[in-house]
Amino acid sequence: FTSVSQNVFNLLLDLLNDYRPRSFEKQDMLLAFLMKLKQDMSFEVLAGIFRMSTSTLKFNFYAILDILFTR
Repeated sequence: FTSVSQNVFNLLLDLLNDYRPRSFEKQDMLLAFLMKLKQDMSFEVLAGIFRMSTSTLKFNFYAILDILFTR
């Protein structure tokens, strides 16, 4: 779904070491983030796939974007 290798995924996880989502695993949030970028799925569809609210997904998407942008 993302075309990102396991090594790149792990590197991105390392860059998110300060990121602490409250209710969901960091790996799941990163996967949703990458799926949004690659597949251009709507936040609503991704929220359904990951069984979370759209607002939670949006908040975490932009949090990850901000962290990766500053690194």
